Amino acid sequence: MTRVRLGHFILATFVASLLAAAGCSPPPKGTPVSGTVTLPKGASFDKDDNVEITFRPDGDAKSAVGSVITTEKSSSVTFTAKTAGITTGVLPGKYRIGVKITPYAGMPGNKDRKRGFDEGLNQKYKVEKSPLTCEVTADAPNDFTIDLEKGNVKKN
Repeated sequence: MTRVRLGHFILATFVASLLAAAGCSPPPKGTPVSGTVTLPKGASFDKDDNVEITFRPDGDAKSAVGSVITTEKSSSVTFTAKTAGITTGVLPGKYRIGVKITPYAGMPGNKDRKRGFDEGLNQKYKVEKSPLTCEVTADAPNDFTIDLEKGNVKKN
């Protein structure tokens, strides 16, 4: 009787292990995505501003994010995006792109700049309603120029 129970226990443990392993597959592999965000003429990023670029997919895929702290005053900034849990980049597919600029809190005039970005570019390019779209393909490179003056995205 004890041998039968031991056999059932071993069999049940083996089946449970197989079922657990079947549900634990590695995340799908993404592709590298990078690019440049350019501001409209007359606007600039200041040192230590935070620029967040969000790639929101059509469908059920996870969003991808690129976040950059600027290192100098400039009209453009480069970024690299990745999907949470996928260290190699972004899953192939169509995306709506959102851009959010947060001025560094320690700079003089940051409250006025923040209000300006929040009421202007951040509102216009909020990911939920942004007119910016792109398609990430499985073949690299996926390098984009996001032009906030023209309101378009170009694959380089």
